[in-house]
Amino acid sequence: MTALFASRPFTTSPLSSDMISAVLSFADLAEPAGVGRTKLRISPQRLSQADVLTVMGGAAGRLADITVVWNEREGQVVRVIDDAQLRRSQPEPWEAYFDLFEEEPARLCA
Repeated sequence: MTALFASRPFTTSPLSSDMISAVLSFADLAEPAGVGRTKLRISPQRLSQADVLTVMGGAAGRLADITVVWNEREGQVVRVIDDAQLRRSQPEPWEAYFDLFEEEPARLCA
């Protein structure tokens, strides 16, 4: 019975060069990072568009976790940031409901 409720480990697909290229190609959010650098991301609205879905297929949702820092002067990628670990540390929406039941059962029934 406990195996039924055992949690599965959080796994994500590893980053690939295709994913980084897709962020560079389809990025619609650009934030200055100083010293000629720009943080490039893809918005959720952009991820749902047909051209992104056609190119990336099932991996399109994974692009929401990726930020590419681009150096305009050098014309190269400085850093790739993967936010999948941050998403992992966030509680699932259903987990918030367990906070409602932290009181002892006797107090809830009284």
